[in-house]
Amino acid sequence: ELIYSRKITSEPLTQELLGWMKDTDIEDRIPRFLPGNIIVYHKTGDAINMIHDAGIIMAGDKPFILVVMTNDLTDEGKGKDNIGKIAKIIYDTR
Repeated sequence: ELIYSRKITSEPLTQELLGWMKDTDIEDRIPRFLPGNIIVYHKTGDAINMIHDAGIIMAGDKPFILVVMTNDLTDEGKGKDNIGKIAKIIYDTR
């Protein structure tokens, strides 16, 4: 929220940070089931039996912030799929 509201640093540095969060190599969680034209700024995390994703989803005039953290996963693929499903449900109902 602080990044989105530009309260962390200067505007040029905020834009640089958002650029890194937009152009990631990992798009298999929050962006997974969202329309391709939706901009998602996000940061993923991985550890043993845990996957996470935190992001700012620029959904038209109703952007939202979503953070999903998991633990005790036995199936990482299912966890990633569920994070994507959560993001899609929120996107569809906002």
